Amino acid sequence: MYEPFYQFMRQQLLAHEMEKARELDADIVSVLHIAPEHNHDFKKVTSKKLTEIGNTATEVWTNLVKNNRFLSISTETLFGTHQFDDFSYIKVQLEYLKNRYPTLLTVS
Repeated sequence: MYEPFYQFMRQQLLAHEMEKARELDADIVSVLHIAPEHNHDFKKVTSKKLTEIGNTATEVWTNLVKNNRFLSISTETLFGTHQFDDFSYIKVQLEYLKNRYPTLLTVS
């Protein structure tokens, strides 16, 4: 398998097994993929046959997963429009995001 499709498959299979086992009483388990918008290397599809299915890795995988259990969203879209000043309980995670993606969000 080509990366990142191998990882997507592993995550999708785990979600499927969690759903079958009704883990945490879940009826539906989906995979949420979060990545920076400007990570262009990640978006490249290196398999010629897979380029027939989509232009980006997430587009290919979305087209392969027929049960609508995969969603890809950019880090900027997910976190960029929120104010995080009152979320002290996830301060470590927010500091990591702030250091890795300095233009993404403001953390006090």
